Amino acid sequence: MAICTDCGNEMTTGASCVVSVLHQDGRAYPLAPHPRPPRAWPAPGEGTCGDCGVAPGGLHHIGCDLQNCPRCGWQLITCECRFDELAAEYDDDDGYLEDDEPDPASEAAVLDILAVDASGRLVVDLGLVTPRRPLPFAAAAAPLRATHAALRDELAALRLPTGAAVDLDLAVVLVDLLLHRPVTDVTPHHPSAPVVLRRPDVSWARRDLPDWCERHGVAAPTDTAEHLWAILEWAAASGRLPTGSDPLAALLEPLQCCGGLDGTGHPQPAGAAVMVHCQCLVPHDPTVPPGLIAQAVHWLDGRRLAVHVHPPALDGTDPPEVFAPLRRLAERLDEDESQLFVTLPEWRFVGRADRRSSDPALWFYRHGSGERPGAPALALDAAGYVHEPKVDRRSRTGYRWQRTHEAALIRIAPLDAVWKLADLPFGGRRDVSASGH
Repeated sequence: MAICTDCGNEMTTGASCVVSVLHQDGRAYPLAPHPRPPRAWPAPGEGTCGDCGVAPGGLHHIGCDLQNCPRCGWQLITCECRFDELAAEYDDDDGYLEDDEPDPASEAAVLDILAVDASGRLVVDLGLVTPRRPLPFAAAAAPLRATHAALRDELAALRLPTGAAVDLDLAVVLVDLLLHRPVTDVTPHHPSAPVVLRRPDVSWARRDLPDWCERHGVAAPTDTAEHLWAILEWAAASGRLPTGSDPLAALLEPLQCCGGLDGTGHPQPAGAAVMVHCQCLVPHDPTVPPGLIAQAVHWLDGRRLAVHVHPPALDGTDPPEVFAPLRRLAERLDEDESQLFVTLPEWRFVGRADRRSSDPALWFYRHGSGERPGAPALALDAAGYVHEPKVDRRSRTGYRWQRTHEAALIRIAPLDAVWKLADLPFGGRRDVSASGH
């Protein structure tokens, strides 16, 4: 039982609160209802508030963590817009009103851990400060267990008889991240349209979990990829993958590429070779010819540009010829005494695109720093000249590759990886001697 003290309704049933307006100095501020979510996988209780349990369209119960202030728009329980109806809460919680008496016990506790050194600086004895204990994951996931109760039960019925371990609390959090993820450039979405799952959505759900854990004060689990694999298999087996979603095999690829799983959904041994090419940021494309992959290599009109390329060898045994364009670029920069440079071992080959119409054959490389996961790839022709895509409405594909200046390197790799000067632009500095240039 969870009874709202303001309206007397049982909150676990999704009943709306009756408090619809707050007042401040006589002025009324209507409260906004809990929004209705976009259409998603059907489930009883879908879209209810994760804190107070109110159904979509109803009013949050006063004190709900997810209720916005009707005056400033921030979280109601933490903003400073003092409403007449909540005066008692402010008096009890804030403790800084003029007529409040200081607590001698609290002051003594503070003085026990604070001191001043000889120079007048404040010193804190951390040995006397009790660190905050993390919240149990099950407690943070409790609202979602009720929201996705039917989905949780179906997943348990599918997985538990097989003997596969499954953490249902982690599973419902991952399901919620898949259903309520933000719209991305690769997944066009309209509130009235069904939610479809594409290959990049799986990658983002795995990366979003640590952020969710940080917001809720819990430790991030380490077996996220295995649970996402189980959820996707369950969704496909139960017919819950909406029309338009990528095939199951494509949805599972990011979990093998970056999640460390083998072809059966189990963790690979340390150091084992990845058996799929990285296409994590590109939706499944059935038009890709056999032997090629779709590689996100640049941005065009605010969207990722995917190109069909001959992929690198999975075992890293690419012939030296694939680095010939990069070597020619490095030699030309050195001959021209340019302030830009390229260090071959720091770059990796990610694919080669065949010549098409007026575009030359192109070799694509990425810098190994990993600091810019969404940065464009370096596109070089056979002579080692840099190319970038340009919009061309006359072309069948809507774009063409155009030769550009080598300065494009600073948009592709970290500045200190391609710029020789010890004094970098914008106040940066690097150790020239350490780089060998």
